[in-house]
Amino acid sequence: RRGGQDSSNSIFKGSSVQISSFATQAHTEGHEGPVRWLFAGRSTYIKQVVDFLRHQGATDLILDYYFYDLQGDLAYKTGKDAELMLSVYQGRDRLNFDPFVVDWGNTAIPLNFKWKPSEDWLARSTLSYSLFSQSFGLTSIFGFYNNISTWQAKQTLEYSGLDNHHMTFGVESD
Repeated sequence: RRGGQDSSNSIFKGSSVQISSFATQAHTEGHEGPVRWLFAGRSTYIKQVVDFLRHQGATDLILDYYFYDLQGDLAYKTGKDAELMLSVYQGRDRLNFDPFVVDWGNTAIPLNFKWKPSEDWLARSTLSYSLFSQSFGLTSIFGFYNNISTWQAKQTLEYSGLDNHHMTFGVESD
């Protein structure tokens, strides 16, 4: 979603930090003039909590797990009915149950342009990149790694000037 949805300029409206027993997350959003943003992230420290509890004798569980994710968008209103928006997502998980280790994550980066040249027409353009990767294996025995990366371009033109009809034209390329 677009950040800074309130009606007045606000540099850090809606910012928050949340801390729980196993994870922390932070969020900020706002807007100033034609620029809007939203950024958020979270991470876990469950391994450190379980290690502490084991050290205290409260458990004998060994849990070597970690994750984080970061996401955000930055939108710039380029004209009365036009906007350019860059979004980013990055996430990663790692689980080590020695000797089994698995690691996975993804990245997505879309760049969107939306323009309404008239009351009946809407144009949308997107250029995006994504990467998914994972690895798993048994320590000192074997390991596998794979990834899938894609680039995509998309253009649509929508017409809504006919009663009870909506037409969309477009092209997409991977």
